[in-house]
Amino acid sequence: MKRAAGRIAAVWGNIRDSYDFLFDGYILSMIGATGALHLGLWYYLNTNAGPPEAFIPLHFTYAFGVDLIGRAAEMYYVAYWAIAFSIVNILCARFAYRYDILAAYFLASALPLVHGIMLFESILVMNAGVV
Repeated sequence: MKRAAGRIAAVWGNIRDSYDFLFDGYILSMIGATGALHLGLWYYLNTNAGPPEAFIPLHFTYAFGVDLIGRAAEMYYVAYWAIAFSIVNILCARFAYRYDILAAYFLASALPLVHGIMLFESILVMNAGVV
């Protein structure tokens, strides 16, 4: 039994050494913050987008005002693009972590920033029609 526990500990140590990126506290905190912001984005979209067939503003500019109106279901594309960006960014940070930890930290720091911008942008666009 002791021998098996020693082997399991050795295997776990090898996994931890090879995947130290996933056990880095800063990386985990950035991924956690991103997850919280992404859940907030989904919650906001689910509570405010209305029925999928309803027409809502999808794009707003200061100069022209609302310049794109579409179905409410299309607003969810923001959340899909945000999660796709996050997956690509995490993979890039993982590969950069082997060579330069600081670059990986910059890439990981972009995750909550992008999700925060997506949430803020969604709030602005959903309220664009409200005077």
